[in-house]
Amino acid sequence: MLYSLEKEHFGQYIRHVRESLNLTQQEVSYLTTLSCETLRRIEKGENLPTLRTIENLTMAYKVDVIRLYMTARKENALHSFYEYLDNLIISYEHETLKNISSIFDAFFIQTEQIHNKKEVDQFMTIIQGLELSYTTHGSIEALNTYIEAIRLTITNFCLTDIQTFKYSYLELKCLFLVSSELNMLKRFKESNQIALFLLERYSFPVDLFSNTAILKIKLLMNIAYNYHCLDQHQLAFEYATLGIEYCKKNKTNYLLHGLYYRRGIASILGGFGEKSGFTDLRKSIMLLDVNDMVELKTQYINVTKEKYGISL
Repeated sequence: MLYSLEKEHFGQYIRHVRESLNLTQQEVSYLTTLSCETLRRIEKGENLPTLRTIENLTMAYKVDVIRLYMTARKENALHSFYEYLDNLIISYEHETLKNISSIFDAFFIQTEQIHNKKEVDQFMTIIQGLELSYTTHGSIEALNTYIEAIRLTITNFCLTDIQTFKYSYLELKCLFLVSSELNMLKRFKESNQIALFLLERYSFPVDLFSNTAILKIKLLMNIAYNYHCLDQHQLAFEYATLGIEYCKKNKTNYLLHGLYYRRGIASILGGFGEKSGFTDLRKSIMLLDVNDMVELKTQYINVTKEKYGISL
């Protein structure tokens, strides 16, 4: 059963990559010398590819298919924790976080069987960092805990040289949390150095995990906010715009209110679109109304009046 799930999971991803590049199976067959029937069976999850096939697909798609294949082979239970971690990062549900320790205690029992204790330890350390972050909303302790989690698998990791290392999917998530924590600590330049690096790493068209689009939106929002705090309003405008376009492309309203707000403020403070800036601010408030986010709407209105002298 697990073997079948792995094949289906990998096959779905390979099909999405091909379609995102606007390639037909016939075109890929020409590029790789693989038969259309071989491609069809891989994409339907009927066959797992050989190493030679993986190498051919890597050349054709310009994507590290070997890494994706190894990720697709992760145990189903661990895969569910990747998605669970995504949800915690996105939702900030503190009550849910409090219950995760018991889930991990049960999972630890299986560790010796599935041969990934170091990765489970990494999960546990990240959860400890999230707990610190949720309770303090920005702390050196949380930041250091995330760095400790990365060093479980990259022993010589350091913040000042992040581009030197190659990262697993879980390590990339940990870097995401490091960037977010630096943002809350008002270390905006450092936060953005990591966020921009991650934006490049999250650039492949479809990921194995369903929340990647949401995480990318959050990343764009953080970058726009960092640039705002650094008084680089043109860049804040540009990255907020990228976030808005990405939301529309993926048909989601997640953080769209915040992105419109960031772009509106950037337009007004940067002096390159006051009228459009006010339009964006009104769209932000409208979205908060539509989503029944009354408390946040009040906060937006009050902060905008007090900090910028703008009435919404």
